[in-house]
Amino acid sequence: GGGKFAFELSLARKDGQWQARGKLQGRKTLLARTMTSAFRADLDLEGEIGPGKGRLSGRVVAINLGFRKRLQVAGGGDNTGGGGLFSLEALTPKTALARTLALDLTLSSVPRTVKIETNYTDLEGAIMGRLQGTLARPEVRLTAEIRKGSRFFLPGATLLVEYGKLEYGGDLEGRVMVDAEASGRACGLDLSVNLHGPLENPELTVSSVPPCPAEQLTVFLLTGIPPQDLVSSRLGKAAGFWLVKYLLYGAWEDEDPSRGRVSDWLDRVEVATEDPVGPGEETGVRTEFRLSPRLYLEGEKDRQGDYHLGVLWKYRAK
Repeated sequence: GGGKFAFELSLARKDGQWQARGKLQGRKTLLARTMTSAFRADLDLEGEIGPGKGRLSGRVVAINLGFRKRLQVAGGGDNTGGGGLFSLEALTPKTALARTLALDLTLSSVPRTVKIETNYTDLEGAIMGRLQGTLARPEVRLTAEIRKGSRFFLPGATLLVEYGKLEYGGDLEGRVMVDAEASGRACGLDLSVNLHGPLENPELTVSSVPPCPAEQLTVFLLTGIPPQDLVSSRLGKAAGFWLVKYLLYGAWEDEDPSRGRVSDWLDRVEVATEDPVGPGEETGVRTEFRLSPRLYLEGEKDRQGDYHLGVLWKYRAK
């Protein structure tokens, strides 16, 4: 891919002990590549290692940081354990050298470098930050800005990002924080969505013009079932009532709904897609929402573009 790098290393012996100094410069250097991701960067690093101490400093400028994958299921995870979305603890070495190797790295990227492409997202952005501390206990501050016009593909509508930022590090206790605004139009509604808070469980605010109840808009975005369909039948009213109840109160099986907890409700949602097969068909979307350990509400937009709503009772034989 045209990547190049140059490495210089010098060794010196002083008072019977060896010291090493080195420089690494790279252009379009391939740092990682998998079936779903790639990372190239320009590097300008220097470091030294001596008796009982070391340092690594410089800058890393990302020129291509991409992730591309087709996700078959979204949601259904387990974020109830507390703490952040991820931690660097499991990724850092614990050797004696790692504990004494001081870091001072500047991280940045050229515009529109970061790309995340899935069947639910088409995002572009840029990152900047700093890596300090030691190799065993790194201190990270990272900010990622999502480019205006990036897209989220939800079962109910395609949303365009108006503003988006992700932050990690500092006093955020290992959490990735999101602050984003997006808008779209579907079923005659101008939609506005705001996300704020921890990425694994953000506070979601939904509104529309003309006005529509936020509960119905949330159901529409997550399932693709238009608001008018939720109130046009007895089944729709009953299913919508229970779905809204759980969305608003987070009534877990082992919790009191009166507490008003809304965290982790997204873990009850599972979304699966079906690729079109014949001519004129479109991608089908099926959404399940867990009401209880065995009772599920299902909404479906099939490959012919028709909507369906039902209730499932699941039982696993042992």
